[in-house]
Amino acid sequence: MLDSATILKGISTTASVISTLNALIKGTKGDKRALLLELQGNIRLMVLYVDGGAPIDKVIKKLDVSRCKAALESNFKFNSLKRGKVSRAATKGVPQYKAFVGWTTEQLFSSIYLKIRDLQNIVEIDPGNKRFRKNVRLLNVLKLMLLLLRHLRS
Repeated sequence: MLDSATILKGISTTASVISTLNALIKGTKGDKRALLLELQGNIRLMVLYVDGGAPIDKVIKKLDVSRCKAALESNFKFNSLKRGKVSRAATKGVPQYKAFVGWTTEQLFSSIYLKIRDLQNIVEIDPGNKRFRKNVRLLNVLKLMLLLLRHLRS
């Protein structure tokens, strides 16, 4: 089993992550609300793997990117969710996040979307290939989502 304290570093519990997302969702409507709800649903799915040991392939298959894809295709202004770029403060000193300082909200959403689609393609095309390290990739997507959450609430 994975250590959720390590995965959710900087955010004390899964409940606080969901609580933070609920607070963000509460004040939104339309596409913004749909994107945040999709983000929340995907985080909840990943927590099933991290905390509950759910089968990784099933979790990956269930990840939803339909709202993000639709928003990308319709030229939705992702930066309307949060203007500005990822700050050093949002990274909370996590070395893995250093590369994302200066990224826009749109860049983060696009990266998350692409990484999820890559994982879903791996599960569909070559699920047994150990070289793809699906567990590491899934955790990296979760960490990127948590960075996005920190950025949105900063």
